[in-house]
Amino acid sequence: MARIRALEYDRAVVVASTTGVSAIIAPDGSLVTSTRTWRQAEIEAAVPLLTTTTLAQQAGGWPEGLLTFGTVAVFGWALVQNVARRRRIDHQTRGQAAE
Repeated sequence: MARIRALEYDRAVVVASTTGVSAIIAPDGSLVTSTRTWRQAEIEAAVPLLTTTTLAQQAGGWPEGLLTFGTVAVFGWALVQNVARRRRIDHQTRGQAAE
């Protein structure tokens, strides 16, 4: 996940963990250095300090919100269509049984 964030924001990411893997990740998502699991260690690396704003920072959470809303809307529409189709089929079978 930290590699994705490094790429998304074009920033170096430092992950510090007390029980897992600690790491330093470059802005391109490559692993600069890391520790092993359950090992006490110190790591050090030079990372670039950037001041530019990325598209992901400018957009904020709107793209994810729109995709989430769109997904929920499509599932809701599909559910309504499915219920309507089942009612039509049920109504048709009742009509044929009455004849």
